[in-house]
Amino acid sequence: MGQPGAHGGMSEQEQQMIKMVCGPILHSFLVHHSNFNPQMQTGMESCPAKVVMSGGAGFVLGGAMGLFLSSVSIP
Repeated sequence: MGQPGAHGGMSEQEQQMIKMVCGPILHSFLVHHSNFNPQMQTGMESCPAKVVMSGGAGFVLGGAMGLFLSSVSIP
């Protein structure tokens, strides 16, 4: 079977499904790069990090919509 965790914790069935859906090149990328950094996972689960990310995303999207709507003339 190999080392535990050598394929990112995916079972053989999951690997076969990814290979069928994505193709062999993307399958090899997904299998070998599916381990997440535990610190990043902890940060993504924390509420303050989510607040900062959603606030930043809202600021950027609001600015983009404001620029777009200011360039459109409404009669």
